[in-house]
Amino acid sequence: MQVLTSENLFKKYPGKEEELRALLNQLGTLTVLPMVDYMATKEFCNTVTDTDGILIIGNHNVIPYAELNNPASDNDPTVASDAPYACMKDSTYLIPDKIIARIPDESEAPTWDYIVTVLNNQITWAKTPTTEVGWFNIVAAVWTPIGQYMHDTFKMNELHLNISPPVTYQTLHPAQYSKKLSYINLHGTLSNGNFYNQIGNTFAVALIPEKGNFEGNLVFTEACYGGNTIGRNKESSIPMMALYSNALGFVASSTIAYGPSSPPVQSADLLASCFFTRILSGQKIGLAFMNAKIDFATKTIQQFGSMNGSARKTLLQFHLFGNPQTMV
Repeated sequence: MQVLTSENLFKKYPGKEEELRALLNQLGTLTVLPMVDYMATKEFCNTVTDTDGILIIGNHNVIPYAELNNPASDNDPTVASDAPYACMKDSTYLIPDKIIARIPDESEAPTWDYIVTVLNNQITWAKTPTTEVGWFNIVAAVWTPIGQYMHDTFKMNELHLNISPPVTYQTLHPAQYSKKLSYINLHGTLSNGNFYNQIGNTFAVALIPEKGNFEGNLVFTEACYGGNTIGRNKESSIPMMALYSNALGFVASSTIAYGPSSPPVQSADLLASCFFTRILSGQKIGLAFMNAKIDFATKTIQQFGSMNGSARKTLLQFHLFGNPQTMV
């Protein structure tokens, strides 16, 4: 596997370059770009033929997300995306032909404890699959029908679907998060890193970035901005705190995401369904994520004849955070 970062990563952790390089070399073949530059990153990815894929190390100020035109009609001016790094053949960046994943470091007040903990966690997961079993699920009350469909389709072995409200981070306990897979269908916001529920027109905090949650767990969230790491640290990002707490990986969206309130599955729910299907077939998380995007495009075109703006945005906005060589 190719491991890609820039000199900016080492500048954020003065005095730690030798130790940091040693950790990165345990993940794969390391390339360090001289500066934060989208075109240099894209040119590097163009040359990579490693079928194990590319793992980006660092946040937006280390290796930048591409800022793509938003194909959907919503308030996001652009879509922060790693999709161009995965697409060498498709100029629209919708259909990947490479495995791409990212381990973000902290943009704000970066701590050595965070990056060294996350890298050690991810090195270990590539060697040893999780021993956790079962599912954790939580769905906003207004989306109960689609949540129940996903629960029943994947035979999530919770006795019931966790509907929020009444279920929130205040009623959950750590053992409920420590499962093999997680399906989270809640709201997110650009202003902070919390996830929110909804009943009627009322919204409240459902999940927060809390240390210890999602250990040994592979998570897919449909929350809007749930995967926005720009300007974030572990205290303001649920995916980043999850990686710090020894999650296997985390799939999330950088911008406003779409999904139906009831079946049939479309947009984010369809991508989640394709991803979990690939994972349960035994694929490593990077290959499963790449194939899920291809499956999503195929199924969407079969169902609707083409991909509309929200479907195209779905393919651009979701990111895999974690080591793509991890086997669940």
